[in-house]
Amino acid sequence: MYPLLLKPLVLGIKNDLIREYKKNFWNRTTFALIFMMFILFGMYEISYSFFLKFKNHSLFSEALFSQFLSLSLLALFSVTTFSSVVSSMSAIFSSKDLALYLSAPTSLKNIFSAKLIQVTILSTWMFSLIMTAFGLGLIRALDVNMLHIFLWMSGGVLFALIPAALGIIIVIFIANIVPAERLKEVIILFVVMGLLSILTYDQETTMNTKMTDSVNKAVILSKRFSTANIEFLPNHALANIISSSIFKPKEILHYSGLLFLESLLSVLLSYITFKAFFLRGWSRSTNSNAQKILYKSYLSSKIGNLLFPKPSCLRAFAGKEIRMFVRDTTQSIQLLLLLTLTFVYLYNFRAIQSGTIINGDYREAWQALLSSANIIFAGFVIAAVCTRFVYPSISLEGTTYQILRSVPITLQEFLRYKFLTWFIPMCVLSLILFISGGMAIQADMFSIFGMSVVGICLAASLVAGALGVGACYAKFNWDNPIQVTSGFGSLVYMALSMFIVFINLIPASIFFIFCNVSFLRTKLESIDFNFAQTCCLFIVIAINGAIIRKSLQIGASKLKELED
Repeated sequence: MYPLLLKPLVLGIKNDLIREYKKNFWNRTTFALIFMMFILFGMYEISYSFFLKFKNHSLFSEALFSQFLSLSLLALFSVTTFSSVVSSMSAIFSSKDLALYLSAPTSLKNIFSAKLIQVTILSTWMFSLIMTAFGLGLIRALDVNMLHIFLWMSGGVLFALIPAALGIIIVIFIANIVPAERLKEVIILFVVMGLLSILTYDQETTMNTKMTDSVNKAVILSKRFSTANIEFLPNHALANIISSSIFKPKEILHYSGLLFLESLLSVLLSYITFKAFFLRGWSRSTNSNAQKILYKSYLSSKIGNLLFPKPSCLRAFAGKEIRMFVRDTTQSIQLLLLLTLTFVYLYNFRAIQSGTIINGDYREAWQALLSSANIIFAGFVIAAVCTRFVYPSISLEGTTYQILRSVPITLQEFLRYKFLTWFIPMCVLSLILFISGGMAIQADMFSIFGMSVVGICLAASLVAGALGVGACYAKFNWDNPIQVTSGFGSLVYMALSMFIVFINLIPASIFFIFCNVSFLRTKLESIDFNFAQTCCLFIVIAINGAIIRKSLQIGASKLKELED
């Protein structure tokens, strides 16, 4: 039974589904669910294959298996905690319904329980789907007793409550200690310190070129990361619950009790913090000099005048998007995701470069493979950034969308200006990633040129796809911004972005094969060879052009349906 304060949200979701399925059963939600089932099934098959090989590895043991699970869950715990901080910032201090809750005859305990459940769901539902697919693969590979699945699910719920509780504690303490107008600077400082700490880790073993198999890498990582097995960490308890159910069922109650105690203490500490410091933090966040500082946009005005010297609709839209982004603390915090993803991608170029020492007949094929891998990795980074920023940009207009619709521009022009506004920064990011990746793997200049063309096209199609899906799942009556980025539409866009990246990979891979395999140069005439390379790039441009045009058309028609 969920708290009464969450009932409006549940009824809103229910009414949206009823309204959509009354029109037609085969609608966007049905097709999106079918598509996502295929994606999750693919993850399930990958998980089954991996754990089957891991089980048959010569070094496989209960201790190694538990340590690998503990390491994997530690990574998941870290990501979920970061997501919970972002969700808590939005659900607690940026929520529109909070002022109503505080004026209503309800206790802080009811508000806390509603917000805790909301933060837990918003920050973990997408990870839960992915972990479910991998968990089913683990069950099949290791022949797990189905009676233990209930304990796994219960442990997963307790495990998810801990980062949600920690996120609430962190956000409330930040709101009480740090002035609201300095919140972004402090968080950015902590993230930079965390990224610099990553540099202290020696990745020599994990980058050993002899470890070509993913299972061997998993074994090495499991042996090196002893910190993942610290007794009091929740990932250690959940990992032992899973491994004990397979190897030592008698010990499963011990670790279940430990995880339950950790979850209970986290929730109690979170509630005590909420009850003691929430109202003070709420007062500080709503009565500060933040608004005065946010409106001092002299630098952004100068940059805007430099980029768009003449007044135009594009200049007005770009300026509005920048100001909305700066004034929204939640959006600014999510910018850290961009910085973190970019840093991790650039930092791991050493691992990519280590593979280029291969000699002999396989070097050319390996170079073409690395070039294609650069397309995949950089494309997924851009897609992740678009999921956080571009996809929710239409819904984040909120009630001001009606004001925008009073402007004498069509819906097609509205989406086109949105597209051009977001395409510029995404294009810059894409060029940085693709060119840096090409230089890291020591590609020739023509290959780097091809990567740049593919990068620009990918950035454009991913931005257009994000706007199209964002228009299809537009929701202007949200209570807090994180509801938009954590909605079902974001999952649909992630699946669409995977399709866009892989459909571009086909002609791009052929292009890199022509660039790197000398055998083709000797077999083809010079004019035929250049014509084949040009055709590959032309196909990339044509594919992405069709995606851009279709995405913006679908987005405009869906927004038109909402108005009708």
